[in-house]
Amino acid sequence: MTNTVNTFLDSQLDASQCLVNPLILIVDDQPNNIHVLSEHLERENFEVRVATSGQFALSVLEKIRPHLILLDIRMPEMDGFAVCRAIKGNPSTAAIPIIFMSALDDVDSKILGFELGAVDYITKPFEKNELIARVKTQVRISQLSQHLSVANASLQEMMVSLDEKVQEKTEQIKRQERLLRSTIDNAPIGIVNANENGIIMTVNRSLCDMLERSPASLLDQPWLTLIAPEYRGRAQQLIDASFSRPDSLNKAEIGLLRQDQTVCAAILAIGPIMNDDHRPVGFVLQIDDISELQASQQKVHIQERAINASRIGVVICDALNPLHPVIYANQAFETISSYREAEVLGKNLKFLQGNDSQPQANAAIRQALNNSQECEITLRNYRKNGELYYLKLNIFPVFDAFNKLVHFIGVQNDITAQKQAEDQLRTSLKEKETLLKEIHHRVKNNLLVVSSLLSWQSETI
Repeated sequence: MTNTVNTFLDSQLDASQCLVNPLILIVDDQPNNIHVLSEHLERENFEVRVATSGQFALSVLEKIRPHLILLDIRMPEMDGFAVCRAIKGNPSTAAIPIIFMSALDDVDSKILGFELGAVDYITKPFEKNELIARVKTQVRISQLSQHLSVANASLQEMMVSLDEKVQEKTEQIKRQERLLRSTIDNAPIGIVNANENGIIMTVNRSLCDMLERSPASLLDQPWLTLIAPEYRGRAQQLIDASFSRPDSLNKAEIGLLRQDQTVCAAILAIGPIMNDDHRPVGFVLQIDDISELQASQQKVHIQERAINASRIGVVICDALNPLHPVIYANQAFETISSYREAEVLGKNLKFLQGNDSQPQANAAIRQALNNSQECEITLRNYRKNGELYYLKLNIFPVFDAFNKLVHFIGVQNDITAQKQAEDQLRTSLKEKETLLKEIHHRVKNNLLVVSSLLSWQSETI
């Protein structure tokens, strides 16, 4: 900013040196004095205007603004002192420099002239070189003063503009700070800012909610007090690693100590804060509560173990893939089908039907898959050794949180033994039916024989 101001002032002063023909107003009632002064000044390339009375000089000043006024003291009606008072009393002309001219050489007149605002005093008769030197000096001072006034006004405008820009920039920074503070406060993870001594400087709302503590109870405390005692060694190692590798974000699973002294699982990530000399002056902690995630994972693990322990075959297929490939199969499926999970992953289970055409069953499956519906069907499948087995298949669609179909679950019950028992029962019933028919036929024939004998006996008697 200083360089800008200096450059601006230099340009203004350089411009003042380019001015030519400065304007001089001569106020004198003596024609001879006017003639001599005009001749000397015009030879030095000054532009000259003349007023032969004080009142006339004031009227001239309403139209022009000379660089310098040469004012005679002894004039009729309105002397030079009165004219000077009028000029200096008018704000529009007060800045014009005045040199008094007089044959009076007493000290009191000079002091009065200076008190009224004159810048110099020339005694008659005029000495040319002295006159020109004094005039040039005062004109130069006047020019510099005028341009300094212009420069000062421009500088004031510049300062106002800079102040406005600084204020605008300050407001912008404040808005950014508020936005950053709001972003940190509303972040879904806990954020802690600690100084180089490990003292907590700021915390966000998520961390307070996570620990069930107020910000006041956390500020100005060592950050390690946030960590359960059994995890503090690991957390300190993370800090040391962060300072030794400042370009990487180091993280580890730790336990947080809540207000009630219970421990919740969290992922702790630490990043150092470096100054301009690339020296650490503090660090930022990012703490992500994973207790719910761990609980969910534990629940999923228990469910998976339960499914694997079940005697019912369970397979999960990808509904987003038009081929509906298998993405999971439990141990019961492996037992029922004799295929390992790795052998069926990524495949459609229709291959288990071999060359056995089952149009009705497959049509029911296609309809259920296309319409995202449940269905129950009986299938004939074949194991790796070609052995036939029967299963009852139940298909269930699975939707995500946005009601989008993502998977199909197939629940398989091996009903081979049931089918075999049904076949045996059916065979047994058929054999019994044949036997009953034979018995019926024989009884019928015997009855016919008896009937014939009875009829013959009756006729004989």
